[in-house]
Amino acid sequence: MASLYELSAGYALLLDEYDAAETDEEREKILAMLAEAEGDITDKAESYAKVIRMKEEEAKAFKAEADRLTA
Repeated sequence: MASLYELSAGYALLLDEYDAAETDEEREKILAMLAEAEGDITDKAESYAKVIRMKEEEAKAFKAEADRLTA
């Protein structure tokens, strides 16, 4: 899967294509692609948030264990 940076860059390119589209049919096609790209970005951001939360909880657990062993 692409990185969040790559997904954002692709989204920006689609926006440019939408602006350059000449027909309603082209715009509809690009809107569908934008919706899919937005979903991919949302999924990736949620995954990042889960990893961050997991790492924060790991850090708390390590700190608690260090405090316990120190005491």
